[in-house]
Amino acid sequence: MLGYRDRLTGDEHVALVSSVGMPGRAPLVRLHSECLTGDVLGSLRCDCGGQLERAMERVATEGGVVVYLRGHEGRGSACSASCRPMRCRTGV
Repeated sequence: MLGYRDRLTGDEHVALVSSVGMPGRAPLVRLHSECLTGDVLGSLRCDCGGQLERAMERVATEGGVVVYLRGHEGRGSACSASCRPMRCRTGV
């Protein structure tokens, strides 16, 4: 696992790297934008968590890298906006 900071935004990102099976072929690469509601809370309103899980499984077995881009919250939606509908449904 490698961490780095974006010099323009200051956001910290993480690269999860597996060298399994990589020699001699192009590695698998997944750029994944952070999505708290999908990645951590398992929201059914998006497929982010499932995409991240499948990418990590493939990289673990086939080799490659998952670059986890922080500070993006999915497709540009703010976390607070994503959480608002959950709050309404759960009363939290």
